[in-house]
Amino acid sequence: MENLLIEKFDPISLNEILEIERNAFEKKELFPKEYFLELSKRWPEGFLVARIDRETVGYAIGEKNKDSGLIISIAVKKEWRRRGIGRKLIEKLLENFKKEGAKIVFLHVREENKEAINFYRALGFKIIELVENYYSNGENAYLMEKTL
Repeated sequence: MENLLIEKFDPISLNEILEIERNAFEKKELFPKEYFLELSKRWPEGFLVARIDRETVGYAIGEKNKDSGLIISIAVKKEWRRRGIGRKLIEKLLENFKKEGAKIVFLHVREENKEAINFYRALGFKIIELVENYYSNGENAYLMEKTL
């Protein structure tokens, strides 16, 4: 995809990011906009935005700890899915984690979200445990990890 650009988040695109999140996660738990802004300040290299011809089509957010990373959220507009955008976002995020000295990266994914689980497995993540009642609505999550 020659027109795909992955870059650091700019607060100007916050409303587009919120709309992508709303559409991707429907009535699931959504992050407040203040949380997105806080994350972008904590580690700017961990908040990535995908654009095609200036249209914001996806984002990925990670948080860096001492020697590990945590992928907090990733979403791609429905009409742009299955074109490698999510993969590019995660690969760039993993690259940024590695540059910062992370040795391992974690993420949580809904137990029922088979498509996302397969996506993360294809990127080298492994399920390490089931976390019961992880989400506020009582849904379980798998904790997954990838060694860098």
